[in-house]
Amino acid sequence: MMKKSNFDQSIPYIFLGGLVGSILRFGVFTGLDDLVNHRSKLIVIKPNHVEGLLVSLLHYLPIGTLVVNLLGSFVLALLARCLLGRIRPHFYNLFATGLVGSFTTFSTFSRDFCQLVLDGHPIPGLIYIFLSIFGGLLMAILGNNLGKKVSKC
Repeated sequence: MMKKSNFDQSIPYIFLGGLVGSILRFGVFTGLDDLVNHRSKLIVIKPNHVEGLLVSLLHYLPIGTLVVNLLGSFVLALLARCLLGRIRPHFYNLFATGLVGSFTTFSTFSRDFCQLVLDGHPIPGLIYIFLSIFGGLLMAILGNNLGKKVSKC
């Protein structure tokens, strides 16, 4: 009888992680969308006021996509630092490839940016790109640093 490869052994774990990550992403999208839409209706946008500008920006930015991608960058870096090489590859794939991979979404980020530009909102689009890329890198650095501290325990 042939021994199963790590790839074959990892598939069910990736599937399970992907299922959970997709459901979590949907929950975050739905919850944040409800929160942002509810808050933006409560706050009257006043010209030349910072809160008005922030509320206006929140109206345009795809907050759900931004939050899951930033959080995913943090968690993936943390997991890589804490778990990689310490647990079996299929368990790492459960969390990193399956859960975090399905929780985050580059394709939705790309589509959201294009939609902002096509709808005539290039400035919020550029802010979105900046926050996504540099925020993601910052979150990965923070996750890696926390993982380094946790791994020493």
